[in-house]
Amino acid sequence: MGRSSFLKLGSQWDVVQQGVIALKVLQSQYMNNRIEPDHRRIKRRIRPMLGFRSERTAAIILGGIELVHMIRKGQMIAANDRRNPSLADQFDSLAA
Repeated sequence: MGRSSFLKLGSQWDVVQQGVIALKVLQSQYMNNRIEPDHRRIKRRIRPMLGFRSERTAAIILGGIELVHMIRKGQMIAANDRRNPSLADQFDSLAA
């Protein structure tokens, strides 16, 4: 934390001491990045691999991992407009 951060914190603390607002400080490196938690699953799947031979194969494998993750999260829209298709039905629709 730099000097300016301490000055900001000090002015906020004065306001809190006067009872004007309640302040709750949360610190997390990835709190503002909504995409980062999704990368964890991909990193977990890729770590045991020895690497990719080319960018083309990396794109194909990462695309497949992302697709499976989206299906599990229910983000894939079925072509037959069923609202709650099962995972098996969604995978079958990919093969068709």
